[in-house]
Amino acid sequence: MTSQTVAGNAVGQEGFRVEADVLQILEQQGARTLDQLESELVHIGSAQLLFAIDRLSRSGRIAIGPPCNGEYLVWVIPESPYRTTRFRPVLRKTEI
Repeated sequence: MTSQTVAGNAVGQEGFRVEADVLQILEQQGARTLDQLESELVHIGSAQLLFAIDRLSRSGRIAIGPPCNGEYLVWVIPESPYRTTRFRPVLRKTEI
């Protein structure tokens, strides 16, 4: 039971890092296609990237646009004082 909790915790922390990396790229470079994100985040697997994009999209942090020339576009949704989210990763100055 303890090993499952530890493993689950490690997976949760890894997911958090992936989401922070995705947000950092989008905030610094603007909207990107899925292919561009994948090529810029080579240390992240395709499945991890898609799961992170899904979680960020569901939490209202990013948006995914319809395909343009066959490629989906992903961008950060600007902060709003009225928006409530369940997930809000903190990017430290040292990580940016």
